Amino acid sequence: MAMAYAVPEAMVYGAMVFAPFGSEHIPQGIIAGLIALFCANFFAIVPAGVRNLVNMPDPMLALMMVAFSTTLATSHPDATFGSILVLLFFIVFLCGIFQILFGFLKVGVLVKYIPYPVTAGLFNGMAIVLLLHQVHPMLGFESDHASLDLDHIQILTLITGLLTVLAIGLSPKISSRMPAPLFGILMGTLIYYVVVLVGQENHLGATVGTIPTGIPNPHYAVDFFRLLSSASLGPLLIEVTPMALGLATMASLKSLIVSVTADNLLRERSNSNQELIKQGIGNLTSSLFGGIPIAGDRTGTSAMFEFGGRSTYSRVFGGVMVLVIVLFLAPLLSPIPQVVLSGLLVVVAFHSFDRWSIALLPKLSEKKDRLQVIADLTVIALVMGVFVFVDILIAISAGVLISIIFFMVRMSKDIIRRQYDASRIRSNIYRSDKEIRFLEESGKRIQVYELEGSLFFGTADKLANTIEKILPLEVNTIIVDLTHISDVDSTGTQILMRIRDRSLSKNKQLFLSSVDLIRDDRSLADFLPKFPTAADSDRFVFETLDDALGRAEDALLDEGFGADRYDIGLPLAGVDLFKDYSDRELERLGKYLETIEHSPGEVIIRQGDKGDRLCILVRGRVDIVIDLPGGKAQKKLLSLCAGTIFGEMAIIDQGPRAASVVASTNITTHHLLESELSRFRKDYPELAHRLSMGLARELSKRLRIANRVITEHKS
Repeated sequence: MAMAYAVPEAMVYGAMVFAPFGSEHIPQGIIAGLIALFCANFFAIVPAGVRNLVNMPDPMLALMMVAFSTTLATSHPDATFGSILVLLFFIVFLCGIFQILFGFLKVGVLVKYIPYPVTAGLFNGMAIVLLLHQVHPMLGFESDHASLDLDHIQILTLITGLLTVLAIGLSPKISSRMPAPLFGILMGTLIYYVVVLVGQENHLGATVGTIPTGIPNPHYAVDFFRLLSSASLGPLLIEVTPMALGLATMASLKSLIVSVTADNLLRERSNSNQELIKQGIGNLTSSLFGGIPIAGDRTGTSAMFEFGGRSTYSRVFGGVMVLVIVLFLAPLLSPIPQVVLSGLLVVVAFHSFDRWSIALLPKLSEKKDRLQVIADLTVIALVMGVFVFVDILIAISAGVLISIIFFMVRMSKDIIRRQYDASRIRSNIYRSDKEIRFLEESGKRIQVYELEGSLFFGTADKLANTIEKILPLEVNTIIVDLTHISDVDSTGTQILMRIRDRSLSKNKQLFLSSVDLIRDDRSLADFLPKFPTAADSDRFVFETLDDALGRAEDALLDEGFGADRYDIGLPLAGVDLFKDYSDRELERLGKYLETIEHSPGEVIIRQGDKGDRLCILVRGRVDIVIDLPGGKAQKKLLSLCAGTIFGEMAIIDQGPRAASVVASTNITTHHLLESELSRFRKDYPELAHRLSMGLARELSKRLRIANRVITEHKS
């Protein structure tokens, strides 16, 4: 069913490529489009790539082929139609080879460096040129080269084309089960033959005509061998290689963009380089069988997913279905009017306009980011103008040049997004007042560098120079956070290791956080030396910035208060909540407390249980965790250290526990049960009131700390 979306468009793109050679060659063009659709999906079984990505002829690639045919016809004036056709398919053959090389050379990641305004300019330029190519067939002229004589306009042909466009637009409202392109072709053809029945066939354009049938075979392989073994191969390659390289660049760009859609549908991440190899095989085989170039298609891919296609075999089966059409149903395509195909191309052209670039226009009147909007629109207009008024290949070259300039500007930016110390922003570990004051005074000894952009030899070297300057200062730990790093190369990783070794030589620690970055199908951790586990004291790679900050704070506090500070039980007077209580008051309170010890990993409070106690932590450390939706995983929110309390919220509002509390070390807690709290309130109402006020102060203090951290992170 998904191929029902692809077949009509494959037909019209093939017809568009062959139309400049004369209307009599349009049937062969339709077969070339269908053969390409067959090859691109049938031969997709190897190698691995995006499982449900549908390949098909593309309007951008079809326009490039039209431009190539004009160039080849001009440079080879004595060549026959068959000779020009061999050269065109040879360009597709070279395009496939280039794409395979792209995959093996792992250049698939380079698509992320193409600025979106460049891509938008190419798509908009394509849409405009595609519309211009439909003016003649929509008006009933046989050739694009014919002059626009208003006296020879075929009004009924124009009406048929416009009604085809209308039918495609209204298709979702009329029949949601039938693909819009197929519905439009059926309705347009029906309208055409209604006009014929009333005797007005002389005022209509031609139909597709007799479509050749037969079993596809790679007969162009012989022609390609002759070209490769001919004496004129050198000059020929000089002429066609830029065309093939431009075709491969656009086909790869379009496919990699669509692969993101496929990955989002499947909720997985595919290998872009393997997909390029698969795309290359598709174009290579398409050329051998006499097919036009192909690329990934967003609409076909979404349709494949919607109708249950999840595997590579669904693509192969789709290719087989297209082969059945070529072998047995091709005669049914012959009566289709050419203007109906042109109407479908008009719809494709309008859908090809980039919505983001259009949405930029109203923002010109806004003051916010106006300069950026103007810059984006300038790039879009430049690329689009070159595409429409100069040449497609020059437009692609201009886009590549702009991408290089953007890349150089991007790389010249300072990779350090933000720098601060632990006196301003601390980890999500709730500590005693004494430890918090110490961190406020000594937190400058922990320096944090948040990076942004690409980490490669140039930017990593700048980072190394920056860190080198602070090593002589009174700094204990340097944290390099990679949350906002888009990609990293092996050289950048080696420089990171060099920075760490240099820091260790100065008796400083360097921590790396957020190392789960994707580089193709690997994480940054794959590029780092094997590192110790979380239990080891010399661990230097952390999953999050908060984890790294917490470890750095612990190291600093170890110097100030001893590494065994959490192993020694605190008296009640050492708990922040009771720091103003007298010994007699603490003695009275102690009679209502139950002392319980817990081992690491033991759950003290479980999420969802009834809140029936306040817990006072006097030894060790606990983690506050919540159950994620689905109940299969948990997320740590924060940690609490000795001298703090937990469980107070449920005591106050009588609600169920909002999170679980799990011991991360051996701990000792004093539990004040709800029943004992009620008795305490009766026996010592004034002291109970002080306890309630103390709980309120603890909550207020935590809110202030949280607000400050949120504010700092937003700055």
